[in-house]
Amino acid sequence: MRQLLLLIAAQFILFTVSAQITYQKGYFIDNEGAKIEGLIKNIDWRNNPNSINYKGHENDDNQTVSIEEIQEFGIYGFSKYVKADVQLDLSSSNLNNLNYDKNPDFVADTLFLKVLVEGTATLYGYTAKHLTRYFFKLQNSEIEPLIFKKYRLEGDKVRSNNQFKQQLHNSLSCQGLSSINISGVEYKKKDLEKYFVDYNNCVGSESVKYVQSNKSKVNFSIRPGINFTSLQLSNGDNYGANTTFRIGAELEYVLPFNRNKWTVFAEPTFQQLNTTTTIAEIDRTITYSSIEVPLGLRHYLFLTGGKKLFINALLAFDLPIGDSRIEFPRAGELDINVGTNAGFGLGYHTGKKLSLELRYQISRDLLSTFPIIRAELSQLSIIAGYQLTP
Repeated sequence: MRQLLLLIAAQFILFTVSAQITYQKGYFIDNEGAKIEGLIKNIDWRNNPNSINYKGHENDDNQTVSIEEIQEFGIYGFSKYVKADVQLDLSSSNLNNLNYDKNPDFVADTLFLKVLVEGTATLYGYTAKHLTRYFFKLQNSEIEPLIFKKYRLEGDKVRSNNQFKQQLHNSLSCQGLSSINISGVEYKKKDLEKYFVDYNNCVGSESVKYVQSNKSKVNFSIRPGINFTSLQLSNGDNYGANTTFRIGAELEYVLPFNRNKWTVFAEPTFQQLNTTTTIAEIDRTITYSSIEVPLGLRHYLFLTGGKKLFINALLAFDLPIGDSRIEFPRAGELDINVGTNAGFGLGYHTGKKLSLELRYQISRDLLSTFPIIRAELSQLSIIAGYQLTP
């Protein structure tokens, strides 16, 4: 069974490498001002990039183009980045690392800034590891940082330098926007985007907001399936192969970065194994019901037409219920007590509601509290999924 699974996994990985779509139509503008059209690898950067991967056509070789070579790039209908020489505040926002200076810790740097709202007033964002900063620009002016910094006072009190609000008041004021509008703005992407859109509308300017796929989402699915199990005891008893049914419900949280390719999930599942084997003309019975709760990480590989392949890595917590036991003809009954075990899965999602997964879990000891004997249960599952959320 394991050899068959490894063969299927190898074929699956080879297929995903060849099938996954990562390049999309886009452009970049070089330092001479020439606009070059082509295909750009869309990583949906969580941190602002310093380079891009580019192809002129689908079958061309990949080229890496660095920030030193271009002044702007974009992926049509998705994102846009511009190169800028800016003052970047490196002040930490970690409460344990705050200092007593309310002034930003500026350094000069050349960065790709992500265009968040474009218009008469344009808002830019920059993210690197645990650092998030925002910048703005009015027509025919230079890009400036919006200043916000947390700092300490004596007695370990924490205060905020909200100079960005004064900047908005001084540079982006409009008769239709009052100081009350500005006072409610926090140094957050959602708040700043809304204010810049409101300002552009107020001055009669169109705002362009680039489509963002980085949105967290929760999916709920029903997950019935079939388990193929084998049970081997350390005393040599073999309960053979068994086929049982399982029913589960999955809650999946889509992480808001990297084009929503990563998710975490929990999948409470009811499963049952009742079987008897005859060894040396003596019947030996196992009765085993449990609620298994796999917690895992999932990576999607996008195909055409919304279809997706996925790979799971999981840790399963097993909770026996009812009268779960293994009966021995002379030793009596031993209660089943299981801890955790790991597993992985390979699957396909239609892009609509349905999915199918092949999952393997490494063997678990059903008698983990009995040191003198082990009952190793191996399990391969075929799991169908029906997503109830849109």
